[in-house]
Amino acid sequence: MDVAAVNQLGGPGLIVEIDESLFFKRKYNVGHNVEKHWIFRAFDVTSKKGYLRRVEDRTAQTLVPIIQQWVAPGSIIHSDQWASYTKLNNLGYNHFTVNHTINFVDPDTGASTNHEKRVVLVSDETKVKLLTQDGSNGWMEGPAIAGWFEKTFANIVTLSQKMSHQRSSLLSFFIYNTDYGNREGYEEEKILLYIPQEDSLDRKVKTVGLCQALSQFVMIFNPSHSCEVMVTQKMKQYFLNPEKNFWIVLTLSIPFVEKINKDKKVSEYLPDEVQDSLGKASLQLAYDMFVLFNGTLTFILNTVGLESLKERLEYFYTRYLQTLNFGQLDILDVYQGITYLPLNKNDFLKVNCFSNLVEATFKSVRHVCLLYNDQLIWTTLNCNNLKILYKYLTSSLLQPSAEDETIKKLSPNTSLKSSPNGFYPNSTNNYNVSNSGRFVTGFVEIASLDSGSPKRAPRVFVDVNGLPCELNLIVYKACNLVFCLIVDLQSLNSELCTKIHKMIGPQLSTLSNVFTEQVLKRSSTPLEQQFTFVYFNSMNLAIKSSIYTRRSQSNVSNVSPEIMQMLIDLHEDFDSFKIDGEIIAKYTSDWWIVGKRSKFREFFVVLNQKNATIVEINEEVSQLISSNFSNIYL
Repeated sequence: MDVAAVNQLGGPGLIVEIDESLFFKRKYNVGHNVEKHWIFRAFDVTSKKGYLRRVEDRTAQTLVPIIQQWVAPGSIIHSDQWASYTKLNNLGYNHFTVNHTINFVDPDTGASTNHEKRVVLVSDETKVKLLTQDGSNGWMEGPAIAGWFEKTFANIVTLSQKMSHQRSSLLSFFIYNTDYGNREGYEEEKILLYIPQEDSLDRKVKTVGLCQALSQFVMIFNPSHSCEVMVTQKMKQYFLNPEKNFWIVLTLSIPFVEKINKDKKVSEYLPDEVQDSLGKASLQLAYDMFVLFNGTLTFILNTVGLESLKERLEYFYTRYLQTLNFGQLDILDVYQGITYLPLNKNDFLKVNCFSNLVEATFKSVRHVCLLYNDQLIWTTLNCNNLKILYKYLTSSLLQPSAEDETIKKLSPNTSLKSSPNGFYPNSTNNYNVSNSGRFVTGFVEIASLDSGSPKRAPRVFVDVNGLPCELNLIVYKACNLVFCLIVDLQSLNSELCTKIHKMIGPQLSTLSNVFTEQVLKRSSTPLEQQFTFVYFNSMNLAIKSSIYTRRSQSNVSNVSPEIMQMLIDLHEDFDSFKIDGEIIAKYTSDWWIVGKRSKFREFFVVLNQKNATIVEINEEVSQLISSNFSNIYL
């Protein structure tokens, strides 16, 4: 039996902390003559199990095979910045580091390890129990070793338990309208939504009143520019004025680290760890997603009244905000781009003809959208509508495992009668009409030949001829293709769905086979990529990136959190300069980041070149662009 396989530490999403320590033993228990041994150690902070092994050195050739043997793939590994660990992200692990010369706990990721290299004098009795079997490795057993192990790793467990408090988190989210609550004693009337709901009314009124006063104060100096961000020691507040007299405010906590100063714990807050572009993007997306499924705030207020608006806001945001993780946002969340599937001319014409045929056959169809494995092929939507719909499709509706888990959290038994329009459709069943295709969303009363029915087609608000219209979203899937039809409300019935299935099912199956062959041809001879890049075009929202590598069902980042933070900082620099240009930055150790912006295009590349000069880096990036991105003007 493979002992390592049975007793592997960690697992997908579980934290394992690794470190090396130098151990000493006095020869003959006298004098200062000592024997030195390097001990590699790993600790699973969930199961509280650990593994020690004596190693000859700390090279990658020695340590990496041990990690692969004893730490399960998909684990989150915390370590120091020892060079032997730099390739762990490429081996199926999520690797985070902490610089012990600066922090005990990494302020960005919460990563921690044993923060000092303990020098331990090991007695003969302890040594026998520690170095078991062949004298080189073993699981620790016995009270003496267990006590030593618990003491040695006590600080690691403590720091790991604090990790969740080190990342940025949601403190509050509220929406108010300045047209209401202007009389003394009636200030609470301006509050349309306030989360957390358990806060006292007095606290809600004071918080909203302070934000209103601040925004009004800023506009005294520049009436055309409203307040966007307020920073205090412990939090950041982001303001959005999306419609006249409506304000949305998002409050995030600022991470902190605890340090010892004169025997006292001192909290040092790190406001730069909460990057403004991420906060603004999250707030804008929260508003846009609500509008997609409910319409604008002004539209709801004018059509169904204030109380109904409050109900819809509460129903939507109490569920939507649960799906966000503010501690794991990155530059892709800033861009909110769309991945396109490249096609040759003939296949593109086939798709174009197919789309035109569908719209000509079904007069109630206002827009269509075609995707292949989350990659966009064709759409008639404008960019603003497409960006939000694409986000909804790829991040929730077309992600079965994630969707099912999310819907469980969001009260799946709630009917649309109690919610005029929710973020997620009600039913969790998929409607399999036949092997050629199935409805993901559609008319719920269709009788199924197999089992189940489609999810209720959600109502969405998209532009038709320049004006927002309330329509139904029908989603039909065949093989790897997803076809979205946005149709008139009154046209959704079983007859329409039956006709759609008979016409679209066989066509999509044929197209899916064609596209799959193309994708397989392109991926049959993969090139070993020695660089990490991200490209974004704000004109068509096209994004290409190698930041993440898909492994099984999870995405593994190819860059460290520190590099990710620098990418966002450089993006913000481009936005603040508002000019085209180039930025070259050198991070500590071996990493270079080169950024280029040309009109609506933005491009970043990350290179690992230890001894390169800025001239050499510039030449290498120029060659890289000419050989890999010759079709992109930069």
